[in-house]
Amino acid sequence: KRPFDIVFGGAQDDLVLGANQSIELRYTLQADFIATEIMISATVGSASSPGCRIGIKDMSTMPNRGKKFSNTLVNNVNAGGSGQRPKFLRKPYRFHAGRTIVVKVTNLQSSTNRIQVVIAGVTDD
Repeated sequence: KRPFDIVFGGAQDDLVLGANQSIELRYTLQADFIATEIMISATVGSASSPGCRIGIKDMSTMPNRGKKFSNTLVNNVNAGGSGQRPKFLRKPYRFHAGRTIVVKVTNLQSSTNRIQVVIAGVTDD
């Protein structure tokens, strides 16, 4: 297994979302991926005023798959950690090759926000 990061928010730069805007980002897996941690950054926001809300979903149609990571969108300060302090999943989650991961991001700020969501783990290729 080799370390692998799935980045939502742009390969070259962070996702730029205008005030109170939302976007849904998709990534289709080329190989099985085992997620172990989540990291989120937002340039505008703090613990008392979160920068964004996110929702992560496995779009698999296989039995016992196709799960949401939460029942609703979650503030970035609760949903994931940072590069310095990532949020480790209690139990690693396997996304299967050919399946799609969907991340919905909503900017909670009244100004433009630069956001990036990273799901880190290992791949089976």
